[in-house]
Amino acid sequence: MFIKKDLRKIPKILEDAVDCSTNDGDDEADDIMMANDENGANNKHNNNEAPDAKRTKVLEPLKELRLSRRFQEFQGTVQILCQPEFAPKLTQLKSLNLYDCQISNVEGLGDMFATASPNLETLNLGRNPLSTIPDDFAKMKSLKNIWMDDCQLNGPLPKALMELPQLESLRLPHNNITEIVLLEDTVDTFDSELLSQPNLKLLCLDRNSITDLPKKMKDWVPNLEELLVRHNRLERLGTNVLPSTLRILHISSNQLTNLDDILHWKHPESNDAPLSHCPRLTHIYANSNQLTHIPEGFVTCHSQLQRLVLSHNPPLRQLPQEIWDVLEQNDEGASTACEILWQPNPNIQRPGTSPDEETGDSNDDTMAIDQD
Repeated sequence: MFIKKDLRKIPKILEDAVDCSTNDGDDEADDIMMANDENGANNKHNNNEAPDAKRTKVLEPLKELRLSRRFQEFQGTVQILCQPEFAPKLTQLKSLNLYDCQISNVEGLGDMFATASPNLETLNLGRNPLSTIPDDFAKMKSLKNIWMDDCQLNGPLPKALMELPQLESLRLPHNNITEIVLLEDTVDTFDSELLSQPNLKLLCLDRNSITDLPKKMKDWVPNLEELLVRHNRLERLGTNVLPSTLRILHISSNQLTNLDDILHWKHPESNDAPLSHCPRLTHIYANSNQLTHIPEGFVTCHSQLQRLVLSHNPPLRQLPQEIWDVLEQNDEGASTACEILWQPNPNIQRPGTSPDEETGDSNDDTMAIDQD
């Protein structure tokens, strides 16, 4: 849907907005509506016409502010938004879009909007040359959704982003984040209130430079459902790192050699079937890695699995029998819960076929991230 851009300058947009302080916004809107109604009725009376039943549209408080691609006004900072006189106009703001404004410094944004917009839920700072996030950013405790894709963040995941307790989705693709440092990884005392983000459901860190996931990840994001870490430098996931609530796991285009860390065995020395640390997984995208094997029982222990993608893993030379069984059932038209995509893999030959019969191009690295 095409949305017409507001051509007014930022100060004018805010000056024209309803003043929401101490409920004055509602009174102001009512006064405007009544004045317009009276003027309309008088005009109808003077022209000997019946008053129009259709009332003038009531002015509503500002709840969404779209200011994308206004780099000439921002000039690298957010100071134009942080003027005290604008605070009464921002009280009911829920969504702020500052996409592609060439902002390199967001100092002051947290101090301003933490008090001016206590109900702010969504913030889009994508495609701005931000290398750091200041500490005051963590004051915006009401934030639920953050976009910072295609910025210039580098080094550890900014600490301020990990101190937002209401956060539900955090999208940071196309940066240069190298690690996720949790406090408990560096000190003996674990403060669950400081580190835990129990509401975070989606974490996207695609196309960064992460080499390891934090050891206490499941304590930090205990209810995470979607983890996207495509195109990083992961060599392993880490034993018992991922939260059990995880449903969708995108780990394609890394340097993983196995998926064993997702599993555990009651008796490691026995031939018992493995159990999963993430039994709710429905989608696993592990294509374009360096997988050498898939553990026997991997599909069975993920009873809710709907899609497993293993294509483009050159070292992979064989698949467990359970995978061939599922593929055969799919070929026969049986209704199976899991779709398995394993081609192309040049060193794997399906049982009962010749190399010439193997075809496929299922480099399935999908699930695009929508941006509002």
